[in-house]
Amino acid sequence: VKRKNKGEYPRVPESATMALRTLVHHTRTIKAVSTAVCADVRVLEKTVVKPEKWLEGLWLVEAGARSRDQALAECRQRTVVAGRANIAVELYSRLGHCGDRREVVVKCPATWPEQRAKEAQDIFQMGGEYGAEEEENKDIELSWAHTRCKPAEEVHGLAPVDAKYLKALASAAFGGFVDAVRHLPSWTLLVTDVKLLYIGGYLETTDDNGVRTGRTRARGDAADYDALDAGLAAFFGEETVRRAPWVKAWCNGRRAYPYDEEEFAAASGIRAQFLARKHDASRPPLTRIRDADKNELLPMGDLQLAGNDFAFVSDKPLLSAATIDITFSDDAEGAEQAPFQHEPPNSPPSYTFIQGIDSLTCRGGGTCGNLDDVKFKIKTHVHSRAKNLEDAILW
Repeated sequence: VKRKNKGEYPRVPESATMALRTLVHHTRTIKAVSTAVCADVRVLEKTVVKPEKWLEGLWLVEAGARSRDQALAECRQRTVVAGRANIAVELYSRLGHCGDRREVVVKCPATWPEQRAKEAQDIFQMGGEYGAEEEENKDIELSWAHTRCKPAEEVHGLAPVDAKYLKALASAAFGGFVDAVRHLPSWTLLVTDVKLLYIGGYLETTDDNGVRTGRTRARGDAADYDALDAGLAAFFGEETVRRAPWVKAWCNGRRAYPYDEEEFAAASGIRAQFLARKHDASRPPLTRIRDADKNELLPMGDLQLAGNDFAFVSDKPLLSAATIDITFSDDAEGAEQAPFQHEPPNSPPSYTFIQGIDSLTCRGGGTCGNLDDVKFKIKTHVHSRAKNLEDAILW
């Protein structure tokens, strides 16, 4: 910037638009920085982004037959929904640091060298919290001498607030989010996991003497599994269920974990031994849901149909199992999930239901006909660094 007089510079206009235009102008003309960056800026200047592309890129909404004004109005509507969701996230994450909860922190003398303080902290974190009763390990016992129990707000440098009032504000913010989202034409859900859970009831089994020997599923014959296979293909789509990340087979060991042929073939050393305990390579894997959906094979009660299984560590990219468009009725409202027995009274709810689903359609598949028994809830017990409401369960 040229100066008019000695020690005097012209004032830059206080405008975000003018500042952006100045930045673009200099980036476009000064090639000494980067020729590639200059070329990119010139392309951006000549490119006109249509509102339909914003809908497709940001919210995965199919363009359809919309005018430019309609698409722009929907973009603004979805921006309002996102803004209200962000407010709910901020309040719920702040609420997680309230209440009577205490956090254990390691506080070493200021005169200690940095390495010594770090080692004391590592000793406590690796065994101090769980190994304090071990009489033989004196290092772990001594590590407790440098710990302090402090309120969570003090640990994170936050001002104390009324937790009960803050929870009411968070609930009101989530209600405002629900009020905005129910007016959307549709809301896009990316499905990362699909699990099968049996809820059909059980029958008691007895021996010849009438003594109870256990229980068995009341449903689960060939006709039930044929209807299940047909229902999955009808809703998610036949082409969808045949591609990744849908599970093609399950291990034939003691547990029906998803079977990945490439991972078993490439494994070696300790990893191979670990996988060998899950699957017997001398026998073929289970390829039908009816063969893997057994109580004795499902420790958690559910069978993984699609998505990443945490029992297997993989560097493969996370894929979407399906894309679902959901709409809510005009009287949809939020309802907090009941707290657990030992959960603090003013802690954030684990999940919050959105009651009143109007339609449920899977792209590439079909539409859910019976919505009376369908439940949808969003995880609202978010961590302190959460940026959005990204986890939900639909069943």
